[in-house]
Amino acid sequence: MKSVYLTLLAIALQPCFDCEQALSQEFPSANEVAPMTERMVVQGKNYIVYAYVKTELQDYLIGSSKRHNREDHKAYVIVDGESMVNQEGLVIPDSIDWDMIATEMRKLRVDERSVATFHLLPGRIPGDFRVLTWLLEGFGRNGCRFDHVYWRSSSDNRDFWQRIAASQKLASDSSSEPENGIGNELVRVFPVQTFLSRYNSDDADCVVRVIPQLIHQPQPEMRGAIQASMLKYVPMLKLARKQKLLILINYHKDAQDSIDWLRDTGASMLAEKLGFEEVAFHTAEYATFLKNDD
Repeated sequence: MKSVYLTLLAIALQPCFDCEQALSQEFPSANEVAPMTERMVVQGKNYIVYAYVKTELQDYLIGSSKRHNREDHKAYVIVDGESMVNQEGLVIPDSIDWDMIATEMRKLRVDERSVATFHLLPGRIPGDFRVLTWLLEGFGRNGCRFDHVYWRSSSDNRDFWQRIAASQKLASDSSSEPENGIGNELVRVFPVQTFLSRYNSDDADCVVRVIPQLIHQPQPEMRGAIQASMLKYVPMLKLARKQKLLILINYHKDAQDSIDWLRDTGASMLAEKLGFEEVAFHTAEYATFLKNDD
């Protein structure tokens, strides 16, 4: 089976990757390409490519880059993984337009510090979908000539294009104000304005990042100063819609009671006090203490 996947990988990369041509490709310099906040570059039957300048909010929703990577010239590719495999779970080599993606992606590469991210929606792929992530990462490096390539995945019950269209609609109705946060040492709250932020927050209208890692003591508890900070700073944002609030939390295992409270009582209480229809939260549990970056 391993040899089958390696063969499929070679076939998938071959149409868009010619070593001599790629190495001789003249890329635009950083001064020749004006940074854009976000724009759709190209889309096919099962993918869409965006170019963007990463916002402060996206540093938490999409992930922070290493210091030597660019933040002003980035590429983001969303791929329908389910359309790329057959019923046996094997990759269909010509299931995606590798040539078109590679051509457009190479235009977005400014220098060796440019970053590309592939976001895979595996859907109901039989077997291990990580084969596709390895394939896309290799394609990003070899076919698109990006030195820094990352991948992420998510699941959704909606149709691939329905999910994209919903986030695009909300982004088009949003303000053009930047996604800069406000807050204090406990929370940072953000308006959600761009397509990529909408898409990666499950179409939230506001995101709250809880800065300290929640532990039992002596850090501020969720029900105390952190909640008070949310109630203070979220209303300061000018939001066109107040349907969904998303809270991002890191917590130590001994603070599980705070997470239970948020799930059982706190979320609905915050929704009522802040005027949102829904409050959701993404959590990450750590067995060791994290060093906060603020």
